[in-house]
Amino acid sequence: MTSRHLTVLTAALEPSGYEILAVPNGATPEDRRQGTASLILLDVMMPMIDGLETCRRLKQDAVTRDIPVIFITARDETKTVVAGFQAGAVDYVTKPFRAEEIVSRVETHLEISRLTRELQRKNQELQAEMERRANGRNGLEKMRNEKLSRAFRS
Repeated sequence: MTSRHLTVLTAALEPSGYEILAVPNGATPEDRRQGTASLILLDVMMPMIDGLETCRRLKQDAVTRDIPVIFITARDETKTVVAGFQAGAVDYVTKPFRAEEIVSRVETHLEISRLTRELQRKNQELQAEMERRANGRNGLEKMRNEKLSRAFRS
C-alpha cells in the first residue's frame, strides 16, 4: 500500500480506537506484536513478497492463523480476487476505497472473529461438560455393576 493509502487508513481507523501497525513489505521479519493483532490489512502488490504469499504464510503460522485478513488493493481481476480468498483472506476491497467502507468492514470482521472465538470457547466448555458427565455415568454404571455382581454372588 502506498503511504497515502496508509495515511487514509490510519486516519479512518485510529479515531475508532484501532491501533495501526504498518509493515512496509511481506519480507519484513515479523513484528512480535503481530501475534496480538486483531485483524490484518494487506495489499496484493507489495515489494519483495506479495500479499498473497504473505497471507499464505500468516495462515500457516499458529500465532497468526486465526487473525482475519482483508486485502485492500487496486487489483480487481477475478483471478486475483479468488486467489486472495484461497490464500485465506476473509474480504477483498478494491482501490479507490471509501474510508467509511473500510471502517464498516473492519468492524464486521472483528465482530465475526469475536463471535467465532466465543463459539469455539463455548464448544470446548460443552465438550468438557459432556466428557465429565460421560465419566460420571461410566463411574455410576461401574458401581452399579459391581453391586449387582456382589448381589448375585451372595
